Formats: sequence, C-alpha cells, structure tokens
Amino acid sequence: MKNSAMEVGLTLKLELEVFKQGDFYIAYSRPLDLSAYGKSEQDAIADFKETLDLFFEEIIKKGTLGEVLKNLGWKKRPISKSANSQHKSTDESRIYKNLVTTTLQQYSVPIYS
Repeated sequence: MKNSAMEVGLTLKLELEVFKQGDFYIAYSRPLDLSAYGKSEQDAIADFKETLDLFFEEIIKKGTLGEVLKNLGWKKRPISKSANSQHKSTDESRIYKNLVTTTLQQYSVPIYS
C-alpha cells in the first residue's frame, strides 16, 4: 500500500503464545487479543504477522488506533531505555493447556501519513 504519503513506522514487542490445538498451532497475543493459526508453529507465527499488519492497517485507516489500543488496556507513557530493555514474562500463561511456547516477538508496522 505504498503511495506518495510519508511512511513512518510503529515497532512493537509483543509476547506471543503458541498453542497446539488438534492439527493446528495457534499464535495468540494477549496485549492485542489477536490470533492466527497454521499447520506448524512457524506458519502460525508467520500468519500472525500478516494478521497484525491487517489489524493495524484497518484501525489506522479508520482513525481509531488510539481508541482501540486504549480499549485493549494500553496506556501512553514516555519511552525510556529501561522500558525498552525490560520484559516481564507472564507466568500466568503457563496455566493454559497445550501451550507450546511463549516468545517475545518484535514487529514493525508501516504507517502512512
């Protein structure tokens, strides 16, 4: 979706949980309440990236980025070196059955203004 508008980016570090359910793997991000699936763990993670791109493309196009993130419990805060480098693992995720892995994934989402 390239056009003559200026492109900026949004970089997110998201904890991504991957579950095995039947013959499929489910990649789920609690902070965005967003999921995707695939026949392998790698497919599920790749499909999640596509889903994430579409999710942000739509909420940015609709002008609802701030509202949607706020409704998901996100808060604005100043960026600091310590905030970027620290990550708290969610032990709570371990209670889910069929959890294959929990990883910290970094995604870049292009935003056109």
